[in-house]
Amino acid sequence: MEPQNPYPRPAPSNPLDFSVIGEAFNYVKSNPGPFIVATLLVIIPTGAAQGLVRAMQPTDPNQQLAFLPINFGLGFAGAFLAGPGNLSLARCFVKARRGEAVTTNDATFGFSKFLAAGLMSLIIQVASQLGILACCVGILIVGALLMGSYAAMAHDESAGLGDALMNSIGAFKDHVWKATWFYFVCILVILAGILACGVGLLVSVPVGFGAMTLAYLNVTERPRVA
Repeated sequence: MEPQNPYPRPAPSNPLDFSVIGEAFNYVKSNPGPFIVATLLVIIPTGAAQGLVRAMQPTDPNQQLAFLPINFGLGFAGAFLAGPGNLSLARCFVKARRGEAVTTNDATFGFSKFLAAGLMSLIIQVASQLGILACCVGILIVGALLMGSYAAMAHDESAGLGDALMNSIGAFKDHVWKATWFYFVCILVILAGILACGVGLLVSVPVGFGAMTLAYLNVTERPRVA
């Protein structure tokens, strides 16, 4: 017998309904503090890594190839260090969906699972890079299948790294094309923050990421059909 969902809510007719973008925005608007803190924990390490790459980028074309390992290394380091922030964001949205108070402790929750969160971010980064081999569609499909990984770990604190990744894949594999389109739109939402001189990322990142988290909860909370 499957465990009962302790936080029941009516199952949406479409588990990948774009209305979760508005839902995520409302959560951020009603209590911005924890969401902004968690977002900064994502933006700062990735931004620092990108800044170092630009600062260290050789101008001599003959040195470009030799710089590639450093480029990838800094990118992966930034992704690893952003992992706890991603998990903290997922935690904030999971608690908001449950109707529980979201606090600054939730904004730093990811540090309690620092290694697992960092490795998850690194795995997703590597998988996405491999998805590039299948052109843009490949990277979008990989991102779509893994977009619920942090939500899975935040929703079930006993879930390990492998469990969270597989739970995300299991949730979206039957909706892969809808999930890919949904993921693409969420990425556009995140990128829209750049248009506001980067400051908009403090809103667009949590809203886009939150929509992915809420979509995972929608899919996994749907009643199973025998």
